[in-house]
Amino acid sequence: MSSAVISPSDDASVSRLTEFQDKAASASYIRVMPGRYVVDGVVSFLTDQVWDLSGAVLVQTGTTLSLFSASLVDGWQVIGPAVIVGPGGTGGSAVGLNISACQDFRVNSLTVQSVNGTGVLLQGDARTSGSLASLRVQACDIGVDVAAQAEYTTFTAPMIHTCGTGARIAGGNTTFVGGTLTANTTGLALIAGVNDAHGICSGVNINHNTTPIQATGITNGFTFAGCHIYEGPILIDKCRGLYFDGGTIDVSTIQNNNSDGTGDLNGITNAYLPGSYSMPLSVTSTDGHAAQFVVTNCHGPAS
Repeated sequence: MSSAVISPSDDASVSRLTEFQDKAASASYIRVMPGRYVVDGVVSFLTDQVWDLSGAVLVQTGTTLSLFSASLVDGWQVIGPAVIVGPGGTGGSAVGLNISACQDFRVNSLTVQSVNGTGVLLQGDARTSGSLASLRVQACDIGVDVAAQAEYTTFTAPMIHTCGTGARIAGGNTTFVGGTLTANTTGLALIAGVNDAHGICSGVNINHNTTPIQATGITNGFTFAGCHIYEGPILIDKCRGLYFDGGTIDVSTIQNNNSDGTGDLNGITNAYLPGSYSMPLSVTSTDGHAAQFVVTNCHGPAS
């Protein structure tokens, strides 16, 4: 295994892009020593490459480019704890970590914050699969964006907060296990796409977002198992097979629309309903489809 080391310079404001790109093109193991590095461009990964970023802070200066990019390369790893920090602001197209059509990748203990665009973007085709553990994303337009056909990705114990949208999922078979989606404008957005949804959120706290969950056009279902969802409305339109099994649901309303007639039954079962925001649990529709959301075997004051 060829290895390379990148060390901090005396002047942390100087761009280190060329050095990062050179090492990325030639080494299989890259150790970035603790320190602050300005990386004002795109650094691309290779197959089976290992980036040991423990203690490093990588500064992204622009609003249109990715910092790290992995496309059609498999088996690579990012090892933290490490931080990617952008310039802040909204409306840009920058990406902290851009993953496209990669298999068997692993990311551990990465923080992405203040990127003017998307913290972590997964896209490509159905061969995308990997895992991200202890991911922390804050103050980005979109925290995590899983595009259509970017499938079979697992997020373990993510912490995503103060973003415009915490997580946006169109790619099928996406799994969130544990962690939090809190204090975002929209906590979780499920959107239609090729082979959309049929993923799992298990044991996730989706709390104190303006809108905790917004789902549109999901035809293959999605499972929320043992999640705690507090505050704001759950907004559903043209969906079928969205089920909340167990956990605690305490929201202002569940609005179940079917604006083009393609939706079908959705529902909650075996959940605790505290009733802090609606008593009893409010299920509404603006187009006459409240009955397509079924609440069964629940308990608590709002049941």
